[in-house]
Amino acid sequence: MKVRFIVTVNARTGPNISTPICGKIPAGTVVNCEGSVDGLDGRIWVSFIGNSGNLRYACAEDANGQVYVDDASRAII
Repeated sequence: MKVRFIVTVNARTGPNISTPICGKIPAGTVVNCEGSVDGLDGRIWVSFIGNSGNLRYACAEDANGQVYVDDASRAII
């Protein structure tokens, strides 16, 4: 599945805002996702393989319902 981010988001080492930031994903970037995760923090995270070859995570929807991916992407999460 692919998602396109509509805002710049942090890439993280795990699906939680307490995990280290390992990069930024600029608005407009399309990411090939491995899957999605409902985080314990109330957020929806997408997982993807980063440039380093490691699994990374980015928030697709926060705990307040703020969406960070376009509508077409959100439909496939």
